[in-house]
Amino acid sequence: MTVSYPGNPDVKIVSEFMSNLQLPTLQKIGETSKTGVLVVDLKNGRIEYINDTLKRILEITDPGRMIHYDDLWKITFEKDVDYIKSHLTDLKKDGSVCDIEFNVTAGNHPIYVSVDATYIADEDKIVAFVRNITKAKEHAQYIITYGAKKDSLLEMLSHHLSGPLLLSKEVIHLLEKKFQDGNSEEAGKLIGFMKDTTHNCLDFIYDFLKEEHLVSETIYVKKNRFDAVLNVMSVIDQFNHSYPRRQLRYKSGPKQLFINGDDVKYFQIMNNLLSNAVKFTHEYGSIDISIDEMAHVIIVTIADNGIGIPENLKPMVFQKYTPAGRTGLNGERSIGLGLSIVKSLAELMSGSIEFTSTENKGTAFKLTLPKE
Repeated sequence: MTVSYPGNPDVKIVSEFMSNLQLPTLQKIGETSKTGVLVVDLKNGRIEYINDTLKRILEITDPGRMIHYDDLWKITFEKDVDYIKSHLTDLKKDGSVCDIEFNVTAGNHPIYVSVDATYIADEDKIVAFVRNITKAKEHAQYIITYGAKKDSLLEMLSHHLSGPLLLSKEVIHLLEKKFQDGNSEEAGKLIGFMKDTTHNCLDFIYDFLKEEHLVSETIYVKKNRFDAVLNVMSVIDQFNHSYPRRQLRYKSGPKQLFINGDDVKYFQIMNNLLSNAVKFTHEYGSIDISIDEMAHVIIVTIADNGIGIPENLKPMVFQKYTPAGRTGLNGERSIGLGLSIVKSLAELMSGSIEFTSTENKGTAFKLTLPKE
């Protein structure tokens, strides 16, 4: 048997090992394996072997249900067809593919599977190992969703607490002036105590947010397949709930768009960009989010009709701790890290971030990320 591979030594070793395995040997492996095993004869369009584990994963009870190669496509979601076909092309060219994640129908409900496959060129056969990763994906989505709620809550706390605390600080300052004549020494001490407490509360909020931003920049990229539109909609919903006096809306783009990337970092980027937009957009102002799909990348645009960025600050927007980190319209103090973190996260994901802005008219940030 001969196997097609591009020269990668790891792929070569795996492919040659798999090509030397005969069907009876694969069947013995399949009988004891906790991973689903599938052998497809492409030349005859038939499924040559499917082990009991895979039958359980796919909830196959009818022996005649999985006989033909086309039967596999019948349980595949339409949204994943092009994605799978592109990897089949890679499989035939490279000899091996790993960790291909997509949805299939098991029984009458959807599940997530991850597939590793080897192509045996001279027999025109595919040997695939299939794992059910539904619980892992659902758990990851749970963490991401509640992580987004946590980020939104932190932003909401900084917004709703810092405003009143800043106002309290100003009131204390005015009261302090009134007692400078020494009319009440005790009142002066109490005012001083209130002033210190308010200042400490503000410092606590900003230090906490600063630490959150610093930690997020250093975490490694963990790629998986996720719906970029669904994740954006989740962040928009959170912000609309937290900031009812801003009009955030998904203006244009596909209803679904699956990409391979780090969904947690994608959430963080969206959260930071929307937080920045809210911070510099007047009440009842609009913030529009759109997504464009290109051949190899997606482009997410977040455009607001806020106060814009002055010309002298534009070169410093993505730098840490610069004057570009301005106080928000409602007194929100800048941490000085938000947009620099966005740039770092985008680059970690092999993407880029750019912006256009006109003072007193608004700003548009454009995030470009690879689809694979």
